[in-house]
Amino acid sequence: EDSTRVEYHHIAPFSEDGLTNIDNIAPVCIDHHKRIRTLSLQEFRDKLKMELFFEKNSGQKDGVRLDDVLTYKLGENKYGNICKYEVSNYHIRIYLNGKIDETFQLYKCPVTDFKYFYMLLPIEYLKNDLDLQPRPLEPGRMWELYRHFLRYTQLAPAVCRLVDGQILLFDGQHKTASQIWAGRLQVECKIYLNPNPRAIKETVLTAHDKLRQMPF
Repeated sequence: EDSTRVEYHHIAPFSEDGLTNIDNIAPVCIDHHKRIRTLSLQEFRDKLKMELFFEKNSGQKDGVRLDDVLTYKLGENKYGNICKYEVSNYHIRIYLNGKIDETFQLYKCPVTDFKYFYMLLPIEYLKNDLDLQPRPLEPGRMWELYRHFLRYTQLAPAVCRLVDGQILLFDGQHKTASQIWAGRLQVECKIYLNPNPRAIKETVLTAHDKLRQMPF
């Protein structure tokens, strides 16, 4: 309402050789212009929404989880859908929405004999594994991963288990939540078929403790 509160922002950043012409300029309020720096307008909108999302959910006893992100993006009870499946010795056939979606190669761990497969999974079939993934989301980490996945590829899939038709994610919560926040409707997953939960829990704990990757 007050034109003195409006400034003009380079959509492609001036510091990255963005041109000062009408096609590369957008009006923003003076307060947000101080904070936007070299972010694109969409990135900055997503950042403001993420800050508000964590602020609104900050009072939750167990913190913010992947399920909260799925609720925000898809709606209440619009995720964690049950999928039907058929298993043979070497393949698994997945049914989504009552239809044959695809047949996937089954692999077997040479140590535990756990069977697993890889799938690009629609996010409405995903749910956080509360038994094996008790940690809350960290807003700073989620934001950095959001920006990373706008520009770079994913090195490893999220890891899930398929139990009673439900796909539960127990490793890769932050990268999955950040990609969903960026608008992805499918995520890369490695999915174990009814593994022993105790063995998986011990693996997850060890991977995030004694076997954590050494930083460069």
